[in-house]
Amino acid sequence: MNQGYVIKYGIRVPPLLDANNRPVAEQPDWLIEKTICLNYETLNEKFPGKLMPRWEHFKLFVSHIWGEDNERFVWQWNPNAEKILQRYHEHKYLSVAGHKSSGKTETMAMIGVAEFLIDPKNTKVIATSTTGKHAQGKIWGSISNIWNAAVIFYERWNAAFEKRGIANSVFIPGVLVPSEKVIRMKDERFVDLKRGIELVAPEQGKEKEAAENIQGYKASKLILMADELATLPMSILTTAIENFSANKDFKMVGGHNPSSYYGPDGVMSRPKDGWSSITEDDDEWETCIEPDMVKGWCLRFDGERSPNVVLGREAWKGLLTVEGLASERMKEGGNKTKSYYKMIKGFWTSTGDLDSIYSETDIVMYGADRKVSTWLDQPTFICGLDPAHSHNGDKAVLVIAKVGTARNPLNGKDQTVFERVETCVLDNDITDKTIDKNEWIVKLTKKKMQQYGIATSGLSLDSTGGGAAFASLLRRDIGTGFLDIIFNSSPSDMLFSSADKRTGKERFVNMMSEIWFVGKELIRSGQVRGLDPDTVREMTSRTYEEKNGKVQVEPKVKMKLRTKSSPDRSDALFCCLHLARLRHGLRSTERAAPRHKAPTAPSDKLEQIWNPKPRRANFHDLAESVGGWVGAGWGDGGL
Repeated sequence: MNQGYVIKYGIRVPPLLDANNRPVAEQPDWLIEKTICLNYETLNEKFPGKLMPRWEHFKLFVSHIWGEDNERFVWQWNPNAEKILQRYHEHKYLSVAGHKSSGKTETMAMIGVAEFLIDPKNTKVIATSTTGKHAQGKIWGSISNIWNAAVIFYERWNAAFEKRGIANSVFIPGVLVPSEKVIRMKDERFVDLKRGIELVAPEQGKEKEAAENIQGYKASKLILMADELATLPMSILTTAIENFSANKDFKMVGGHNPSSYYGPDGVMSRPKDGWSSITEDDDEWETCIEPDMVKGWCLRFDGERSPNVVLGREAWKGLLTVEGLASERMKEGGNKTKSYYKMIKGFWTSTGDLDSIYSETDIVMYGADRKVSTWLDQPTFICGLDPAHSHNGDKAVLVIAKVGTARNPLNGKDQTVFERVETCVLDNDITDKTIDKNEWIVKLTKKKMQQYGIATSGLSLDSTGGGAAFASLLRRDIGTGFLDIIFNSSPSDMLFSSADKRTGKERFVNMMSEIWFVGKELIRSGQVRGLDPDTVREMTSRTYEEKNGKVQVEPKVKMKLRTKSSPDRSDALFCCLHLARLRHGLRSTERAAPRHKAPTAPSDKLEQIWNPKPRRANFHDLAESVGGWVGAGWGDGGL
């Protein structure tokens, strides 16, 4: 007898039962789609060729719950949302770069809520934003609206089930706690804090605590929805890569308006063959997240090609329209500004801040963020130290580098090259807080120098301010011969570059300005390599100005007030670079080296040089009984 059975996708789906195990009604479509999503691999193996891809069943599940008859919230699948959903199912790490009003945040919120509803007993969803207040109008606001609409849907079905005498009620598997910005998983017996949906908003100065909180989460299915990725601390991305990449059921989606090649958005979106392998005409590409070389995917939405813009009318609510595009273009003062690229083109632009010393474009295009492929001699290890005499947020940083002869793949020249090898934040290695910090810094510096075989003459340090006393401690433990640099002293008598015959004293206001500025030509000539994202972010944040024909780099105190961070990594790096100029013959060979196209219009030949490699029921009880459906009740419909 087939009472209550329904054939779906050629599969016979068992009926819902009453208290006496008698068939009462057919399973509703939304419950069938939920069951398929929950047991997709098992059902797909048992009934080969019958099911659609999981993402399509997921899409139907969402459409049933938040469809036109949901009086609180109606979800509309637009082309952008469908593409995000599809790529989410295909990749463990998905970067979603896009313009404003592209539906990134709303789609991430919907996927997170639906995944929890499908498998509440095993799923933890973490949503991020810059601050809790900001999140209320962004991803957490969307999650709350979506959740509250689902509550109404479930309550309606629970009443229908009870009316039909169906044995198992249908209840929402969680409770929203607005004050705590969390949806806690529950059943009749307990509230499970390890499952559910939770907002993590790293407030200013508490980024480390936020990353540690995320690191502590454990669940069979862990999903990180990183909204506003470009504004989040790098530690969030690092934690996800280091702690969760081995977890088969971990997924991360990062949504953002592209901002920096070296911010979390750029690091997660970096093309596997480098930034020069794509152009602003590309909509998606395979990624390789450094330093762990984790594979992922980047999906990018260009506002100029928004579905509504292409169609010429508003067919999908919430997506950018022709009128909206025209308004943004006027507001941004044209379509070539950095802001326009970020908010409308949804792409990383080569247009930088005019008063910044360094640009990300130069660093990318001249390979300053890449390692030397082949040294022509045995390079010498050297190091630069910023001891952080001022403890107002400063860190003690030691940069290890090597200097030697290498061939420049851009111009074929054999030239002296400086390569950063390691950046050590010494504060992180201080284990005994009762001992004077300066003593610890000396001890850790000596240990690192011994590890790399660095001679005393291979150390340079910032001796500004309280540096004299610190230098005495160094001489006591490692001897004499290291290079003291007084940042506010007069510049050197060295020539600025081969192209500019002025000396440091003629070109710069002080020594700090000289050691920070000379890297510009060294980068363009391909003589600086191995720069890491954290250092690049500092370098590209510092500004300069011309005063009476001389360059003055922004004082550290002003930069800290403006950016709320200290350039300690960069100070240590440029101390090291200055030593390479003074003692290892590092001079710019720029006349200049051939400048290649900007990242928005790259050269395949350039990429081949740098990378010589090939391219391109109730919700608990019914879920528990699904095993029975799959093993026995669910059968081939013979279609």
